[in-house]
Amino acid sequence: MTQGKLPLTTALRTDLAKIAALVNERHGIVIPPDDPAWAIVTMNELPALALRNETLRMIDKLMAARIAELRTVLAHAEKQIGQAIDAHVRAHLRRQDVRGNAVSIMPVRRAPAYRRYFVFAAAALAIFAYGFWMGRI
Repeated sequence: MTQGKLPLTTALRTDLAKIAALVNERHGIVIPPDDPAWAIVTMNELPALALRNETLRMIDKLMAARIAELRTVLAHAEKQIGQAIDAHVRAHLRRQDVRGNAVSIMPVRRAPAYRRYFVFAAAALAIFAYGFWMGRI
């Protein structure tokens, strides 16, 4: 039976070299790169990788569920905070009249522009006339 060579990446070759050096250091056994013991290492590595991938998928699902739950809670909190602020502002925008009836405070309306200019012009004319009259006396 012939042994096929597995295509090894650089990182895997480095890991295998580290493992071989550690085995040699601890047990005094030299394991060549084409030794069948590496097949056992690979067989042990595959289930570990599959378990890691499955665990990562489960963590991703749990995180997605938690994020969706957090978004729902935040949306609810935003709505509650908005309603509380609205109620607070409305309460301060109301006042009680003499009889105790709640009356909304209306915004201040400004006079139309032509009225303001007319009043300004009349006041200016009155001041000018007063000054002119004072100068004649």
